[in-house]
Amino acid sequence: MTIRTRGATSAPTRADGRRRTPPQCCRHRPRQAPAERRACSGSSPARRTGWSWWRRFGPASDNEPKLKDPFGRYVITTFVKGTNMGPYEAARHIPGVSGHELSLAATRHFSIPTLNEAIADLINAHARLDISQAWGYGSAVAADGTHMDTYLNNLLSETSVRYGKPGGIAYHYISDTYIALFTHFIPCGVWEAVYIIEGLLKNTSEVKPTTVHTDTQGQSFPVFVLAPAWASTSCPGSGTGRT
Repeated sequence: MTIRTRGATSAPTRADGRRRTPPQCCRHRPRQAPAERRACSGSSPARRTGWSWWRRFGPASDNEPKLKDPFGRYVITTFVKGTNMGPYEAARHIPGVSGHELSLAATRHFSIPTLNEAIADLINAHARLDISQAWGYGSAVAADGTHMDTYLNNLLSETSVRYGKPGGIAYHYISDTYIALFTHFIPCGVWEAVYIIEGLLKNTSEVKPTTVHTDTQGQSFPVFVLAPAWASTSCPGSGTGRT
């Protein structure tokens, strides 16, 4: 219970009226600033588990980043770009960082090759977790596309006959360890089976699937012929629930 009198706050008391003594572990603990508290809570688990995906990012010159806390900056930038929030909109909700700092890190320290390398590091680290190995061994993946609404003034935007509206297809490769191995945005008119082979080619992680489960869009004779070249088996659905 806390009693407030004219702006002052008294010490918490127990039900019997005696003053509550703080625990020994918190009695002499100095108060941390918000930025320090965020750094301690966010960096310790990631650094302790050895997930060093953020080290892939940096200046194009391959020099060390001139940032006070590159880990924290790269984590926030990845979250902002991944959620499509935007640097300046994110700065309104995240104290201690400005929109210019987030935009600078995204444009000068991030690139498509480094993002792909960081994704491979995350997939490899995720595959080593005990809970991931309980779900599967990475030998099978499910490939499927999801319709996404887009602007009409877009090179990839088309009117989908199946969905009856314009947009594009987000094609995903989901491993049996419950992590995406490959993602690509394709037009609606493309047969999805074409990108089964591309998913096997562009997968640079240590997880190498040997079985690909798809729906009706995965039925393709060229894919069946080329699948053994990557030691994989394509298992398309028949459209009736059977494989």
